[in-house]
Amino acid sequence: KPPPPRDDVVIHLTALATCWVELTKASDKSVIFMGDLEAGQTASWTEKVPVVLEMGNPPGVRLTVNGVRQNTDVPQVWEHELSPPST
Repeated sequence: KPPPPRDDVVIHLTALATCWVELTKASDKSVIFMGDLEAGQTASWTEKVPVVLEMGNPPGVRLTVNGVRQNTDVPQVWEHELSPPST
């Protein structure tokens, strides 16, 4: 799999258990995605601007950002701003 372009943030989720996900633009909080992922479902986004990813049940999610696995083994809601490498 080729590396993502330098001006994108590539987010890939795999649900190991049911989880709630919300992805918004950091600038204006407009919603890119909001909903539940069921166990076994995957979702991917490629964004050119900083975004905020919020997840319920983060231990039930395998998350990579620009190909790097993120630690989601936390007991509470996981919320982080994710930015393209060039910003």
